[in-house]
Amino acid sequence: MATLRQIALRWLAQRDYTVAELQRKLQIKDFSSADIHTFLSEARQAGWLNETRYIENYIHMRQQKGYGPLRIQAELRSKGITDENIAQQLDIDDNAWQITITRVWQKYSKGKLPQDLKTRIKHRRFLQYRGFTQEQIDYAIHLSE
Repeated sequence: MATLRQIALRWLAQRDYTVAELQRKLQIKDFSSADIHTFLSEARQAGWLNETRYIENYIHMRQQKGYGPLRIQAELRSKGITDENIAQQLDIDDNAWQITITRVWQKYSKGKLPQDLKTRIKHRRFLQYRGFTQEQIDYAIHLSE
């Protein structure tokens, strides 16, 4: 039978994990809490488990897929990352979000400005669902006018 270390290193070789995610996965495998805690400490010290790197990669990946900072922030929270760590890496006011929202909105609206109120509301709701702030949404729509 594979040891906790072998299993965890195999998982970490495939992709990055948060501490909480890896801990949950190891608990499902019925390893003792003490062994899990020991391995997690060792993994952090060795650099195998790095939440800063995970957050940076996750933000980049989700931003490339067209998601905004509020949605990404909520997703990172659900993965067990603290607000403090998220705030250090995620700059909601960064100008890069304006580029992202413009690209997303242009694709969604097919480059056409909505004419009626119902369509405008629908477009705004879509961008809110994607996780953009009201200021970012106003910027993207105003830029298109």
